[in-house]
Amino acid sequence: SQADQNRTRLEGSLKAEHLANTLKPFAANSGLHEGKAQISGALDWPGQPADFDPAQLSGTLNLQVQDGRFTEISPVTKLLGVTNLARVLRDIATFDFRDFTGEGLFFHQLRGNFSLDQGLARTQDLELKSGAMRVLAEGNINLKARDLDLDLKVQPLQTVDLLIARFPLLGRALFGEDGAVLNLRYHASGPWQALKIESK
Repeated sequence: SQADQNRTRLEGSLKAEHLANTLKPFAANSGLHEGKAQISGALDWPGQPADFDPAQLSGTLNLQVQDGRFTEISPVTKLLGVTNLARVLRDIATFDFRDFTGEGLFFHQLRGNFSLDQGLARTQDLELKSGAMRVLAEGNINLKARDLDLDLKVQPLQTVDLLIARFPLLGRALFGEDGAVLNLRYHASGPWQALKIESK
């Protein structure tokens, strides 16, 4: 890191075996309880290194997380609960629902690129994958106000596998370019702990 007269700049990459501890300075209420990650980018904020404040961050950030879990009280788990995704997925035959339980949401991968300007993080490619679903998101996450404005596309993954297995000759061409049978679209906005979810 380096500091000029008014700002501190941090550039590089970080590998974390326990991401929850690493993210505490950024988002204490994220609900991310487990996960291994690689974080890279260039960030800056006003003042000296000790003046670090997520609400003042600017720069770019790439986040890659493997084998993590959001707790049941995290904004992410609450968001997916509000969309009634659990009810939709339970209706799918032979669905393995262990990834979405009372212990929260287990996932295989979480990744995305962010552009930050004074605590406002913008993304166009945030993606979460688990055995149960794939979630794509784009929009804004405000680290200062602790609110968000995101467009979401949710795809139950095992539905695709089940139907492709039944129609092997047609393959993924039967289900469109992304291979998804169900594309559930939502808009999420408001404070992290009191999100408003609307179907699109």
